[in-house]
Amino acid sequence: MKVFHCPGHGGESHGCEYNGIVEKDWVLTFAQYLSDKLAPTCEQYMGRTGDYKESYKLRASVAAEIGVDLVIMHHINAITGADGLPIERIDGLMTFYKPGDVIGQEVARVMGRCAPESMQQKKPHYATSPHNWTKRADNCLSAYRAHRIPVVLVEYGFATSPNDAEFLQDDSNWVSLFATVAAGVGRATELLRA
Repeated sequence: MKVFHCPGHGGESHGCEYNGIVEKDWVLTFAQYLSDKLAPTCEQYMGRTGDYKESYKLRASVAAEIGVDLVIMHHINAITGADGLPIERIDGLMTFYKPGDVIGQEVARVMGRCAPESMQQKKPHYATSPHNWTKRADNCLSAYRAHRIPVVLVEYGFATSPNDAEFLQDDSNWVSLFATVAAGVGRATELLRA
């Protein structure tokens, strides 16, 4: 099993910045942590290893050239109101997959189900329609559309939520997030062997 980690943003693209979290830095550090933890069970590749920006299209081409079995895109969410202020009550881990990606869909479902209890989605439909979330995720996932690689985009929580931000910044919680991702990788391995 070959897993390609694609930490979001990088370089001048910081991603979201709230409650002490800078998305580009957190997702890179966490993706490296995951890669190290998963290394005994499968081959690991990184789409970004430092603070620089590479297009998702280039990362997708590299993943395809390597012949990976699963891509995990690492991100953190944020949401603000019309006034530009953070909406703190929306929280939780979210997963997305490419349309028609049966393995990606199943892996996303498993990761969502295995998320730590405090990070599970409590309100799956917010004032913002689900289509808006999907549309934003599709901007990242679209780079992989030309490739037949299962892809899961994981939003590890909302930096705008003080609860999520506190959870994500406490690296003792990373073990439970690792278990979430490991469950998804395990399911992908089962499906690819079937």
